[in-house]
Amino acid sequence: MFAPAMTRILLRRSVFVLLLMPAGGCGDQAPPTPDLAVTDAWVRAAAVHEEATAPVNSAAYLTIENRGETTDRLVGVTFAAAQRVELHESFVDERGIASMRPVDTVEVPAGGEARLEPGGLHVMLFGLDAPLSVGDSVRMALEFEVSGRLTVTAAVRQL
Repeated sequence: MFAPAMTRILLRRSVFVLLLMPAGGCGDQAPPTPDLAVTDAWVRAAAVHEEATAPVNSAAYLTIENRGETTDRLVGVTFAAAQRVELHESFVDERGIASMRPVDTVEVPAGGEARLEPGGLHVMLFGLDAPLSVGDSVRMALEFEVSGRLTVTAAVRQL
């Protein structure tokens, strides 16, 4: 009689422990996230003169590598020395005329990369407040949909 009662108690405890195990394990796992690295960040040199009548613009280029398991998107860039910053893409229209247009985001696929380069996707810097001289370096903040803000240093060089 003692053995069946003990068996029932052990069985109940075992079932209780088994029921708790999956619940505890599920909550501890974080969802997959992007793992971003920015390389080859640079900005095109631009001279800004006090007597200039038109605003001086430039562009920034970089490569964003995503070593993570989730796609992310570049949604904006902050550059203190520019009045306005936009994500752009260059394209050639049906008449063969090269132009550019703003884009809302730049996708950085999981396990892949996004290249912002001359003739393609890039960051436009409108209305520079100061010259960008070859050999200087500047800081800009990249804003991602999932990863948040990432500050990078970019070298200033000729196109």
